[in-house]
Amino acid sequence: MDNNFTKMIKRYSKLILINLLVFLSLIIVSLSVLEFVSSINKSKIQNPGLVFDKSLGWESKPSVLPINKSGEKAKKIAFIGDSFTHGKPWANLTVKSLNTNIRTEGYSLGVSGYSTLQSFLKLKKYFEEINPDLVILLFYSWNDMRDNYNMPGIVYSPNTELRPYLNETNQIVDNFFIPKKNWFRDLEIYRKYIVLYKLKITKLITKFFGIDQVSANGLKINLNYTNEESWIPFYLEEKENSHYVKSSWKATESIIKDLNDFVKGNGKELIIIGIDNAFTVDDDVKEAWVDGIENFDIYKNIVQLKKICKKKKFTLLMVYQN
Repeated sequence: MDNNFTKMIKRYSKLILINLLVFLSLIIVSLSVLEFVSSINKSKIQNPGLVFDKSLGWESKPSVLPINKSGEKAKKIAFIGDSFTHGKPWANLTVKSLNTNIRTEGYSLGVSGYSTLQSFLKLKKYFEEINPDLVILLFYSWNDMRDNYNMPGIVYSPNTELRPYLNETNQIVDNFFIPKKNWFRDLEIYRKYIVLYKLKITKLITKFFGIDQVSANGLKINLNYTNEESWIPFYLEEKENSHYVKSSWKATESIIKDLNDFVKGNGKELIIIGIDNAFTVDDDVKEAWVDGIENFDIYKNIVQLKKICKKKKFTLLMVYQN
């Protein structure tokens, strides 16, 4: 009887092994087909003008965009920030306006999706080459403070999944490095499908446990930038002392201080321009996005930025506000 039982076990083991191998083969074939199909549309899912950077996460192409550069002696301005600076006309218009009174050159270092930390690190990288007299940081107070904190982190596309952050003591990590070669992340399947599913899962995790629990427990997960759990708390008075909101602003304040110290330490000037989401100036956007949210203060982030600048004596030039 034991002999029959052994034979039966062997027979079923072979069947299980064969089925497992067939199943794995089907998965490999399916992934290969999906990878081939996805690679055909590769150009459609990549952010135009963004390239990989091992220390910044991603970069603009070109890295530095000169504005009104000439061989003559001129005042130089470095413009840093996110998508409001990257490819947008305001830097060009500023340089053009200033040139009516004083010869001015501009250098745009803006990159879509950048945090304040990434903007600062990029400025340091090109500071000696440009040697600007003035640095202008455009701070978008709807998402920049979120971009500076990684529990949870904010993602805009598969190209913006990895970026540098401050360490646990809000210090800059000088040796931050992203390996360029990662076969799994380089798969078009990963970039087109898996990233989206990961964001759906982390959205459920955040909704179930609450973003404060994610933050307080140090869970380094990513959320899509439009996720309401990640931005609505910043506009609520009852959430201003929550772990997530406080940590995000604390990291931001630390980065701006280091940026200011670096610029001033090189004998130059820093100006911060603060803007907020469109619901501070557009009633239609306000109605669509935030009307109905109890105790929602549309100016709260701008006010918080003002407080930080006043406390640290940073120069805040202007704020877009009704």
